[in-house]
Amino acid sequence: MLYLLLKFAYIILLSFLFGIASDWILQKYTARPDRPGSFAITAINGLMIIGMICSYFSLVAPLAVTCNVLLGATGIGIAILLRRHIKERWIQYHGQYKTAGGWAFLFFILLTAYVLYLSALQSINYDEGLYYAPFIKWIQTYRVVPGLANLHERFGFNSHWHLLAAVFNWSWLTGQSGNQLNGVLYLLVSVYLLQIFRHPHIQWPHQLIMAGILLLINMPQTSVYFITAPSADLVIFYFGCLLFLCWSQQEHISGDLRIFRILAPFFLVTVKVSSMPVLLLPAIATWQYLYTRSWTKAAAVCLTGIIILTPWIIRNVMLSGYLLFPLETIDICQVDWKSPAAEIIRNRSLVHDCAYVMNKDAAVLQAGAGLQKMYTWFFHNLRLYDKLLLMGFVLSPIVIVYHHRRLTRAQWESYSYLWIGMLFWLSQAPDPRFAYGYLVPGTVWAVALLVKTNKSFHFQRGITVGCTLLFAVITLLLYNHLHRQFVSRGLVNMSANASIWLFPQPYSTPPLSKETTPFPYYKATEQCWDGPLPCTYRLPAGIRRRGATLQEGFKVITPPPKMGPKMAPAD
Repeated sequence: MLYLLLKFAYIILLSFLFGIASDWILQKYTARPDRPGSFAITAINGLMIIGMICSYFSLVAPLAVTCNVLLGATGIGIAILLRRHIKERWIQYHGQYKTAGGWAFLFFILLTAYVLYLSALQSINYDEGLYYAPFIKWIQTYRVVPGLANLHERFGFNSHWHLLAAVFNWSWLTGQSGNQLNGVLYLLVSVYLLQIFRHPHIQWPHQLIMAGILLLINMPQTSVYFITAPSADLVIFYFGCLLFLCWSQQEHISGDLRIFRILAPFFLVTVKVSSMPVLLLPAIATWQYLYTRSWTKAAAVCLTGIIILTPWIIRNVMLSGYLLFPLETIDICQVDWKSPAAEIIRNRSLVHDCAYVMNKDAAVLQAGAGLQKMYTWFFHNLRLYDKLLLMGFVLSPIVIVYHHRRLTRAQWESYSYLWIGMLFWLSQAPDPRFAYGYLVPGTVWAVALLVKTNKSFHFQRGITVGCTLLFAVITLLLYNHLHRQFVSRGLVNMSANASIWLFPQPYSTPPLSKETTPFPYYKATEQCWDGPLPCTYRLPAGIRRRGATLQEGFKVITPPPKMGPKMAPAD
């Protein structure tokens, strides 16, 4: 835990320095005084900027020692050059959090201890063993590898959140891989939401919305799996909530939130391509700027999108041969490492079907038609808390329409975006964890509108704090229960490092077999975790290395179609 405390502090400080640089640039070129912002949002902006820098760096070099040295040196340079601006911001932040009082500080200390302890525990996230950790190890070891998706189809997902996890993995320093990045994001989001302790500065009903989101980001079923692993689903969830908050009150936001509102939608697409509906928000902003003839602002939004998305698209082509993986229909790149379309379709079907058969009644779901399939999915496959969230969201239009006179245009825009995202989610892979970024803010907003008074907010805030701490305790108990089950079933093995007070527990070490054909590689039953490269659970037919080294990548040689019996020439 001590190691994670120092690591988290460094990442947050470095992110803040990059974020404060963007804040300074905005303030300098808009030539107007800015409202005091939030330390947490500034650091989140900096984390996204670091991710963008790493995406370009990964095209030419691995994300290891050199990248860390360059980032650290740049952070020191920013601290020296902008020391006056940083001092002004620190005075503002100190004044803000001083008004929150000692109870808010104590609550934050408890949340910090909780997330450090949880992050130090052994990961039980199935996908981390399957492809998060191996993919991050490839990023640390090599620059982007052509055709890597041929070795393992999930490597084609190309999440830029894993680039950040790779650069802050630091296995070159400690000798132990550690991808506990989501704990940093949890702390930053929690700090931002703790503004509810300064309720006179936040307009109603945003106080209640922030309190509800603070409670629900601690849902045990998500925290137990996704805080201990660099899961992109948690990023989509948290950023979706923050985007709703800043977009629905965009008339009164500070400069750091304006930066977040531009960066976050494009960044989320590079984190997970299924978050594509979020691009509706910058599209609306661009249209508004064009309508008011704010050409510079419209150009700034478009340029930001180009800068963030360009290296992601290049990496997509390098990893799989396609512009948007796993969409084989957009096929304009003729490269020899292109993944077979059949493999992409199979992988997309697995993701879609997994959302329907995650619990039971798989046979009924597979054979059922439209409404029958949805009926079985809702009543037999969803857990109780997901049913409540989904029902709350579906019924929310009744509350929204009833209060329509009190809603601003920005609130209508943000609510419309939530529904478009929900419909897209239902048509793709309706696993509830993919939709929390829509379900949670939509449901919480409807509940907040039902509370017509703010006089009892002290009581409501106390309930939020108490339930949040209760969720934290339940998460730790749930982890212990699940970990014992996974060990007994052989899904993970006990770590030799029993103590977590200095370093986090290492990954599980699965049995691996060394194969030699068609080339040397390590084969796992399912999960490779931190196994040596190259490692996978299956190889597609016809896969070959493109050269003598792993850096040259992999390709699939498709055998020519079999010819029928030769026809005799006609007389």
